[in-house]
Amino acid sequence: MNIPGWWKRRSGYAKTATMLAVLLVLQFGLCGVLNSNEEFGGNIIQGIFLAVTLVLMFAVLVAWLINALSQ
Repeated sequence: MNIPGWWKRRSGYAKTATMLAVLLVLQFGLCGVLNSNEEFGGNIIQGIFLAVTLVLMFAVLVAWLINALSQ
């Protein structure tokens, strides 16, 4: 009996949303642990990465919702 794992049973949207959520949690953790390097614009770079990840996650979730409602 061959039962597919979680990764094979989920849609592409679910995989992408999960990966972005994990990335977001890791980024928040890094922002809390690492000292911002003001010389190289550490706060700005961290803010940009967080904003891009949030926008990508929101876009994936909206696309997933539209796809689910259109079926």
